[in-house]
Amino acid sequence: MQDDKTLNTLRILVKVVNLVNGTPYEWDEKEKCLRVSSRLRKRICVSLTKLNIVLYVGFLVVRLAGEVGRQGRAYFVVVIWLLIWIYLYVWGWLSFQNAQVSCTNVTAVFKGVKKLCMEMSAKYNLESTWKPIFHRYNALQLQIMAILWILISLPPTVSIMYLIVPLKPQYISSHFKRDLENPSVFAAFALLEIYSKTSVALVDGMEGFHVLVTVYVAICCTDAVRICKSSTRRKIHDYRTLSVLLAAFNSSITKEMLAFICFWGPGRFIFISAFATIRFHGQVSLFEYAPFPIVLWNLMMALLLAVLTTASVGEASEKLFNSIKSEKSGVTRGKLTVREIKSLRKFGVEVSSAKVIERIVILKILYFVLDTLTTGLVTFPKEAIFPPS
Repeated sequence: MQDDKTLNTLRILVKVVNLVNGTPYEWDEKEKCLRVSSRLRKRICVSLTKLNIVLYVGFLVVRLAGEVGRQGRAYFVVVIWLLIWIYLYVWGWLSFQNAQVSCTNVTAVFKGVKKLCMEMSAKYNLESTWKPIFHRYNALQLQIMAILWILISLPPTVSIMYLIVPLKPQYISSHFKRDLENPSVFAAFALLEIYSKTSVALVDGMEGFHVLVTVYVAICCTDAVRICKSSTRRKIHDYRTLSVLLAAFNSSITKEMLAFICFWGPGRFIFISAFATIRFHGQVSLFEYAPFPIVLWNLMMALLLAVLTTASVGEASEKLFNSIKSEKSGVTRGKLTVREIKSLRKFGVEVSSAKVIERIVILKILYFVLDTLTTGLVTFPKEAIFPPS
């Protein structure tokens, strides 16, 4: 956040998620900051994206109920794809709800993070915690690039899938088999599917510049305060400032959205995609199979980015807190300083009932996904899914 390269990477991310103008945010070129757009065209596009999500969720749920409840054996490939698209659209809807409820808070937190980073850079040496990791890129830039890769890889995959198998039940065009013989009708449905899936994926990605930026800057600033040699009173003041920043972040994102990102959202994606990757190998065509390992890899990356980053805040604050308590422990402190230290509380990212995400939670999530996946593979062996003809 303190250099133009990082800000430019954030600008690219905001531009990408707004390729179809489906999010309420835009990049302020003058202030080099995030802002809520008030343009009429933007609001119309946002409304269209919301309508697209609502209609498609309804269509996919009805399709899933019909597929599971039909006589005979449900086609597992169709069920898996319907579940993947339903979760994707639910993620988009939660992102929209979060933006609608707290868009002004999100932009305020973004500006506050930028200002805090500049102030901390003037007081402390942030280069030690903001140092490049790969080819002059710091961790925040690499995480944003990972999000960009996930977002950019989806549209080509969706396009190829639809062009190869346009009559699958997960597509609206499956209701119009005869009409698809007309090239114009086929092109219209192709554009509809590509727009729908791309727009909702971009909406999902808009949490990247909210969650990752705030949390990563908080981690860097916390570590910089801890390793510096300033006075205890100054560290206490900065500790409280960072605590206020995280409190503002926790109030700027709905608990449902954060719980989805850090817990059950990517976890369920990983379970479904891993199940399909294992069970459907060699049983379906390459173009139907290839997206499953792609989705699995991308969502594992998203889960690690979300959970590892948010978990690191609690760890960084605890280290700083312990450092302040143990600093000059042999020297007599004033009563006011002692009381100030006692008043400090560890801060972190709040998710539902979990006040501070710990790294142990990551192991629990991975264990739960692995246990559920193993149970699913045993419960639904290959012979039950693809019976021998």
